[in-house]
Amino acid sequence: MGNKNLKKKRKEEIARNELVEQELKKSDLVQKQQVKLLILGAGDSGKSTLLKQMQILYKDGFSKEDKQLYRNVIRTNIITYIKILLKGVQMLDLKLHKSNEKIAEDFLNLPDIIDSFTPNSILASKQLWNDPAMKMSFEKRAQFQLADSAGYFLDNIDRIASENYKPSDQDILNCRISTTGVKVVEFLVNNQPWKVVDVGGQRSERKKWIHHFDDTTLLIYVVAVNEYDQKLFEDNTTNRLHESLKLFETTANNQFLSNKNCVILFNKTDLFKDKIQKVNFNKCFEDFKGSNNYEEVIKFIKTLFVKAGKNTKRSIFVHYSCATNTNEIRFVFDAVQSTILENILKEQGFM
Repeated sequence: MGNKNLKKKRKEEIARNELVEQELKKSDLVQKQQVKLLILGAGDSGKSTLLKQMQILYKDGFSKEDKQLYRNVIRTNIITYIKILLKGVQMLDLKLHKSNEKIAEDFLNLPDIIDSFTPNSILASKQLWNDPAMKMSFEKRAQFQLADSAGYFLDNIDRIASENYKPSDQDILNCRISTTGVKVVEFLVNNQPWKVVDVGGQRSERKKWIHHFDDTTLLIYVVAVNEYDQKLFEDNTTNRLHESLKLFETTANNQFLSNKNCVILFNKTDLFKDKIQKVNFNKCFEDFKGSNNYEEVIKFIKTLFVKAGKNTKRSIFVHYSCATNTNEIRFVFDAVQSTILENILKEQGFM
């Protein structure tokens, strides 16, 4: 009787050891394979914001040097934003309050450099931003080129002008610097090496994309859904969402990416929800026949993009986000990690 129990325990121990060994081999195989995420999308879609989120979520955040750089960029941008809105006032034939006319004239002569951010220009910025004509210009900003985050920073002029101002993570996430060249963030998640690559989305940068298609584990294509009524910065005639759809179709079906799984990230949903209440979607997409509400419009956009990624050899996953919301991006990347791990295990024959 004792021998039988001993043999049974021995078999159970051997089975456990084999299971542990299999799990160790599985873990070792997975960890040896670096995950490369390639983030693509048209200009201003929010790709660089995703990369900043990787810095926050999986690295040590932003260095003192990073914060000094963003501090200068944000302060310089405030000057630029006020000037763009002033030009919008002129374009829309709006009228500033008489007391602001000379202030506006002097402000337009300021150079777009950090040295322009002085006590006088700060005071002028605040006064001009509070003018009703400037608020109307801001409401009509889709008719000219203004960063989505302009309102966020203009509403925080006093804080940003403080002598001891240090940009918060939220400030840095909202700050926009056009990506030129290639930006890379590398990190470990559970000992798994990850490499996230962001290549500039402006037309002049796209010729560089193909050099980064090799060894891509997953393509993340970012779409700014709020830009359905806006024109490209590059030519001011092409609709941004039309351009993004066309670009996705040609990129996702490229021979080097056509068998790669893909995540479509519909970004800036917070701004989209606000805009859809004011700007009718079918003015820009005449094929859309549904009701002008978030659910029906986003479903229509999703159908267009999934259809454009027509290759049936791969899976297309769709997520919705506001890239400046760290919790939302954490949720998206948790889902991405699970998907990638599952795919690696399938490739290695463990599933």
